[in-house]
Amino acid sequence: MAEVLPTLLCLGWCLGWSVWAQMGNLLLPTLMALPGRFVLNMTPVTIQCQAPLGAEATAFRIYRDGSSEPRDTEQGPQPEDTGSLQITVMTADRAGQYHCQYEQHGHWSLPSVPLNLVMTGAYGQPTLSRTAGSEEAAVTAGAAVRLQCVSTIRFDVLVLSKEEDSTIRSQKAGHQGKVCQSVFSLDNITSTQAGTYRCYGHFHTDPLLWSSPSDPLQLQVREAPGKPESNDPRTPLAIPTATTWLPSQVEKGESAAWAPSAENRVRLGLAGLVLLVLGVLLVEAWCSQHRICPAPRGAP
Repeated sequence: MAEVLPTLLCLGWCLGWSVWAQMGNLLLPTLMALPGRFVLNMTPVTIQCQAPLGAEATAFRIYRDGSSEPRDTEQGPQPEDTGSLQITVMTADRAGQYHCQYEQHGHWSLPSVPLNLVMTGAYGQPTLSRTAGSEEAAVTAGAAVRLQCVSTIRFDVLVLSKEEDSTIRSQKAGHQGKVCQSVFSLDNITSTQAGTYRCYGHFHTDPLLWSSPSDPLQLQVREAPGKPESNDPRTPLAIPTATTWLPSQVEKGESAAWAPSAENRVRLGLAGLVLLVLGVLLVEAWCSQHRICPAPRGAP
């Protein structure tokens, strides 16, 4: 009995997990863009959907908000747990918010976390420079740096991007005459903020259509004298709420993923029956152990 109980418990847990997963509670897939989500117009990009580790994905769908129907991913030489959608030429109508799903045992997962695909090169490039008083080749850790983005196009928003980790920071542009500008402050700077920076501009009406990138600006950070090299974890630049993209839900896909079929209801019933039998066996084992326990000394 002691050897049978763990086996039955394992079987019941596995059956319950299988039914739970097939009723729509599949783990979310991961969606990414290669080489990155900032794509220069007329250049290619690959949107890749990856199923969770251990998932038995048989199909993938990648789709953009506003499109009529999800698109099945194209077949090609790639891992079995990955689906890809190739965009050979990036254009304005292909910028947007993308989602993906994968199919397992005839059921589709819920949509992935959205991916905002941005097209750059829609307008002329701005200029990025360091403000007066911070133009040294390298800045000491702990100091403050001011980066100024200026454009002759009167953008609503100017964006600062760091290439090494794709972090961005956006600010409302200030207008003066025929130019717009914004100053980005990097306070208490650390070595993790060293790297290559560019800036872009866009309008509120088209938040995923950006200007051409500015020429790169290299920022070097040297450690303060007498201080060891900083081991602070990387802290991404915050994205202000003014340019935050809110994820939308695909209601049709979500409701279909959570609706149990007749087959799943049968499996759920079997799982409940197995758990009931396990409970009876556990009670029987407990009673059996108490019946075979030796009586206390001195008992008649």
